[in-house]
Amino acid sequence: MIKKIGILAAPALLSAILLRLSFPKPSLYPLAFIGFFPLFAALMKMERPRDGLFIGFIFGFIFYYSNIFWLNTLAYYNKFIYIGILLLGIYLGLFGALFGWLAVLLKKRVSKTALFFYPSLWVAIEYLRNMGQLSFPWSYISASQAANLPFIQICSITGIWGVSFLLALANTALAIAFLRIKERRKFSEIISAPLWIAAVIALNHIYGITRLYSKNEPTHPPLRAALIQTDIPQKIKYAGYAGTEDDTKNIPPQLESVNFEMLSKIETRGADLVLFPESAVISPYFAYQKELLNKLSKEAKRISAPILIGANREVFFDEQGRIVGPNDKIFAVNAYNSAWFIKKDGSLFQQSYDKIHLVPFGEHLPYFDLIPGFQRIIVQTGSFLKGVNYTLFPVESEGHQYHFGAVICFESSFGWLFRKFTNRGADFLAIMTNDGWYENSAGPFQHADLSIFRAIETGRYVLRCSNRGPSWIIKPNGQIAKTTSLNERCILTGTIYPMKNKTIYAAIGDWLALPYFILPMLACYNHFKKRGKIKK
Repeated sequence: MIKKIGILAAPALLSAILLRLSFPKPSLYPLAFIGFFPLFAALMKMERPRDGLFIGFIFGFIFYYSNIFWLNTLAYYNKFIYIGILLLGIYLGLFGALFGWLAVLLKKRVSKTALFFYPSLWVAIEYLRNMGQLSFPWSYISASQAANLPFIQICSITGIWGVSFLLALANTALAIAFLRIKERRKFSEIISAPLWIAAVIALNHIYGITRLYSKNEPTHPPLRAALIQTDIPQKIKYAGYAGTEDDTKNIPPQLESVNFEMLSKIETRGADLVLFPESAVISPYFAYQKELLNKLSKEAKRISAPILIGANREVFFDEQGRIVGPNDKIFAVNAYNSAWFIKKDGSLFQQSYDKIHLVPFGEHLPYFDLIPGFQRIIVQTGSFLKGVNYTLFPVESEGHQYHFGAVICFESSFGWLFRKFTNRGADFLAIMTNDGWYENSAGPFQHADLSIFRAIETGRYVLRCSNRGPSWIIKPNGQIAKTTSLNERCILTGTIYPMKNKTIYAAIGDWLALPYFILPMLACYNHFKKRGKIKK
């Protein structure tokens, strides 16, 4: 029994290891082109769907859990996180199980289209993982290719789904060729699939190189941006949140002093826009901190540039769960994770941006808001509130006015969100994040890589401002124009060009992901029709 389990699990384990190594760290991205090969070859030879379910889960759990293992750094703040990360690994493993089960269950219905069935099924399941309040789009196989810029330019048309499809397609071709070798098929039959896919990937590279090195002359005046990497260790920030007597001994009198220290280094008219990271200000009731706002206002006037800064937006509730003012009888205080915009004249922009897509179980409880009466409990427990407005902020350069959208941390995982801002008129995009939670693990680098895809998908410059790094200025083709190191207190300055043209992905969006569902759905229909589950 144990021997049988080992034989079944071996291909899943090998695939999981190969694919994990393709991600940061160590970023051996070429391994993704062979990573699925052991798993796919094993699934193609299986007869029992339950065996596919088993090895699919083994693969999914080991791959996803190992690729998010860096989340365990959060145990410093909450020891229960070990259990939470394990459960998350199990949850993600279920998607691998679904893939393995369907791959074996339906293989007899797709014998003639196997080359395209397996990649389509994989992408369809990745897309399902992207939906709803439980969505956790980390470790999409496409994300392993952030450094492979020619290969991922297809994102400008298909989004990340096209990259995942091509990777799975290459692996499927290898698996088919391997099985044909074992069957002692003709040489022409063995190499047919790999040759076809090699041609497809070559064409994709030609498109990528053409786009990557095409010279698009700027049609609008440039904009000078200054990204402030504050480099405040999260343990110090967290002590400020916790406010315990022992912890506060090691906190500077005001963490915000770092912000003003960095602002003072920006010369008058040295920037058109200043960006701070997520939660740069941790003082409670930010909007009511007149002294803090006055200081920010004076700095904006001094440098003649607007300032975007991360700080919570507090909301006060009475016992009935109604929103009240700070001077009313308060039952509970809750907050939005927000970005605030101080205009260059020193006035506070009328509307903050409130984080729309919250981290499930980290910032909110998924679907609990649908339970009658549970909203009051959520208010009391302090779960973050969900934003609803795609706020655009104005900025001027050389007499031209532009607009940009800013997303916060986890939101950089979602291409559709960046597309929303682009279609509402964003000329460039910003990401505010605080990856100090994850110290020197793979987490900050995996997270940063996602912003490369967002730039290519939208055809926009992306400014990524992180508390502890890396902070990046990214060109529309995904090239990193400027970067900082991890754990470095500095100001990253650079010039960007606001863009007006839309990519195909920005115009169409994830509609191009729907074709990946066609083959799996047809296979399901034929399978259940053959078994009499569907009447003619």
